[in-house]
Amino acid sequence: MFLALCLTYLPPLLIATAVILFHKSKVPLRLIMYAVILGFLLGYPAGFLNGYTVHYWDFSPLAGFTEEPLKLIVLSLFLRRRPEIKEPMDAVVYAALISLAFAAQENFDYVFDPVDGYSAHLAFSRAVGAIPLHASCGIIMGYYYGQYMFRGSRNLLFLSLALPIIFHSTFNIIISLTDLLEYIYVPLLSFYAVYLINKLQSWKRHNFILILLAVLSPYVWYVIFYGFIV
Repeated sequence: MFLALCLTYLPPLLIATAVILFHKSKVPLRLIMYAVILGFLLGYPAGFLNGYTVHYWDFSPLAGFTEEPLKLIVLSLFLRRRPEIKEPMDAVVYAALISLAFAAQENFDYVFDPVDGYSAHLAFSRAVGAIPLHASCGIIMGYYYGQYMFRGSRNLLFLSLALPIIFHSTFNIIISLTDLLEYIYVPLLSFYAVYLINKLQSWKRHNFILILLAVLSPYVWYVIFYGFIV
């Protein structure tokens, strides 16, 4: 149970920490906690909507059409008229925090099922799939929404919603087909997300590699601990 609990919360915590630390400006702790709480609470309306879409139609790709719009609504309300938001990277940080908190709450519901009990195998599976996916979608959403806030182009607003929906829904289609494609798709999506951050931060190469490794760190743990779950 301890292993499952660690794999439920450590991956989103590590990724969130990496995104915060690699921001060139200091991120207020108060806003960090606020974004995390909103992300956790977001799981309840998302679960309600998924019950009438994903579960009713038994079609998991619909989750992208319920969860990502909710994240964007929360993000837009969270960022509205905040004097602390001074650059697009701020939107990336808070979007990632909201997405990762949502993913952690969703992870717990899946891994610690009240009927079937906890599953370390499922915890590993979600650590290398759903967690980096939600992190990447949050970063992508934050990047384009942050650009929209400072440039005002409605095309950027559209991309901040459309791309996460497409990437999320595609992921759900892929995992219903084969695990192999998932292990290719998620790293590529993570690379794209970190590339977008790099465009804002103008990192040196080693910083780019470090945060990419942080986003993909569950894959490292999967290799290390695989023997415990087979």
